[in-house]
Amino acid sequence: MLFNEKQISEAESKIKTYEAELHTVRKTMKNEQRAWYDFRKSRLHNRARYVDDKLAVAQKKVDQLERKNKDLKKTIADGDRR
Repeated sequence: MLFNEKQISEAESKIKTYEAELHTVRKTMKNEQRAWYDFRKSRLHNRARYVDDKLAVAQKKVDQLERKNKDLKKTIADGDRR
């Protein structure tokens, strides 16, 4: 359980880093000067998508670990009752 909590803490730290970078990239995208006829996706758009994907993976990992911890706590509680 402690191992899961350590991993949760590390993943949450990564999530905060990803959120900060995503905020910076999106703010920069608003100030990006692009021609009206340029329909290609910018490098900033690609970076935002990449960071967003990493954020989703980290959040999924946190959710899974929290679910495991909940199950472990329930198992321990059931074992104490016997």
